[in-house]
Amino acid sequence: MAVTQGRPSRGSRGRTPRRCPAPIGVTAVVALALALAAVAARPARAEPVVGIGEANPAAFADPRFLALGLHAARLVVPYDAVVRGGWERDAVDAWMAAAAAHGLEPSVAFEHSRHPGTAPSVAAYGAALAAFHGRYPQVGIVTPWNEPNHVSQPTWDDPALAAAYYDEARRVLPDARLVAGDVLDIPGALDWLRAYRAHLGTDPRLWGIHDYGDATDLTDPLQSTTAALLSAVPGELWVTETGGIVRFWPFLDVDLARAARSTAHAFVLARMSPRITRMYLYNWYGPVPSAPGSWWDTGLVGADGTPRPALDVVRRELAVPRAAPGPASNRVAPADLAGTGCAGQARVVDGPGETVLSAGCRARLRLSARRRGTRTFHLLLVRTAAGRGHLTLQVSGSGVRRVTRTTSASRQRLTVRIPRGRARLRVTATFDGTAGWADARLPQRTLRLPVHRRPGR
Repeated sequence: MAVTQGRPSRGSRGRTPRRCPAPIGVTAVVALALALAAVAARPARAEPVVGIGEANPAAFADPRFLALGLHAARLVVPYDAVVRGGWERDAVDAWMAAAAAHGLEPSVAFEHSRHPGTAPSVAAYGAALAAFHGRYPQVGIVTPWNEPNHVSQPTWDDPALAAAYYDEARRVLPDARLVAGDVLDIPGALDWLRAYRAHLGTDPRLWGIHDYGDATDLTDPLQSTTAALLSAVPGELWVTETGGIVRFWPFLDVDLARAARSTAHAFVLARMSPRITRMYLYNWYGPVPSAPGSWWDTGLVGADGTPRPALDVVRRELAVPRAAPGPASNRVAPADLAGTGCAGQARVVDGPGETVLSAGCRARLRLSARRRGTRTFHLLLVRTAAGRGHLTLQVSGSGVRRVTRTTSASRQRLTVRIPRGRARLRVTATFDGTAGWADARLPQRTLRLPVHRRPGR
């Protein structure tokens, strides 16, 4: 069945609001496996950056989410959440804090207020954006209006107003990356987009689409609304919401297998063109069945925490193996991660943590290891975003012979011998490039060393 019927507002969609020792060898050998994603030009089969759309900040601490290694998260929020204050602003505060704590690049899409009223004036909208930016200056990716062609939004029959909001966002947020359009792939989407584009004061080079219809109907990529939008606009296209629909009452009954197939097809669609450079899966947690918003369910995980087949699809597409529990006799002490950014700021995080690096900056990972049982300890560093340069790793410690390796190759292995008993290991990662990510991964534990591009890149 085509998913092209009108949907109620996102506020009623039911987005339900909601860490691990690594095996250390008993031997004296520490194996450091380094894998760096190729930094060459994009292949013909484009691999977009994958993120998550999720309103529940608890999802970011779920070990299954951490294992995916995602670095981008998207939040849909009422445009007036900050100026209204109260619980609405508190919810955004909690989301932003969780995203920062887990090294996620935040993207925000604005929509209608939760309170009755008409569409905001352009001036009122701009004032609300300025207040939002003043409270959350770290947000460098903004969608001026989410699903503006959907009947739940005040812009659904007024593309000129949506265009005015985009132009106002350009004025208020000159350094942000703005996602234009962000239409839902329902009938008339392209006509709406043409009218919207005609009223813009500029011709954007970054556009967004929500392709639930194409994904659910398993539409041939060449015949899809996504392909039509690629032909209609210039520049990059981000699939800012996509995924498999578990339930869309009264049109689609619960069907986990259909959701898994749709999720797989969402990746097919996102890879059809190198111009599609990012996709956000929506979402992590499904709603509680009895909740008011349970009529819409796209969760990769059920509200009770049960993983769904679509999560296995995502793992397969991202080449993420299922986590295997390590031997019970192996222990690793909580790790600290200290990093220095270009501004000289440094911080230490207990357990899974992250820091921000820029070109020429450095991060240090400190681990306490006790020799027990097996003889190997694996630390895997993976670079997963675009960027050029070299990553230099240096491992040292008391009684440990220092080893240094600089590489941009796809795989490297570094072996360090440590003394019997407890050893304090120091791993220093220095990145000399312009952009990228380095993930420090331990089995059942993830530590991220992200190297962020600056807003407006």
